[in-house]
Amino acid sequence: MQRSRARWVVLALVALFLAPNLASVPNGWPFSPPAHAAVQPQDTPTTVLADGVSSYTLAPPKLFWATRPTCIPARPTTGVLLATNTTSESISRIAIAGSPARMLFSNTVGSSCGQQNLQINSDIIADANYVYWIGQNNTLVRLSTNANVGDVPAVFATAISGPLVQDSDSIFTLVSNSPNPGNSIIQVAKADGS
Repeated sequence: MQRSRARWVVLALVALFLAPNLASVPNGWPFSPPAHAAVQPQDTPTTVLADGVSSYTLAPPKLFWATRPTCIPARPTTGVLLATNTTSESISRIAIAGSPARMLFSNTVGSSCGQQNLQINSDIIADANYVYWIGQNNTLVRLSTNANVGDVPAVFATAISGPLVQDSDSIFTLVSNSPNPGNSIIQVAKADGS
């Protein structure tokens, strides 16, 4: 009983102490968030790559990107629907702090839309040593981050069917449970592909 009365006395004193301060606070609420001035940009963004990027990944200190062919129907001027097509795919990199862009991989895919020989069939991911993607025939492939155009990507795992994610030691992806429906998530060790 004595303790309960002491609590009420403390609460009453706190209320009396705060009451005069409530009149000076807008809206009478002492915990109103402060008004902020509008944020003004301090810098102008710099375009690193103008266009054509299909996917990108950051593996500091480098930014990697892939370009894949497009097959876009053109506006018919003669009544025939024409298609415009880029005929190559590539993977390149640039230092975050600025450097010339460096191409690591390039493949000519052919000029017929829908009949191209694609070797980059997913978004790319990268770490300090390799760039990874899903290649032909649902294979997980990797290429050294120091590769030169013409170096052949190494097949790292097979029967891959889904997006790629990574941690420091492994790549995680989907594999088809064919002929059964659905997929399973697998872990592929970066060290040896197991």
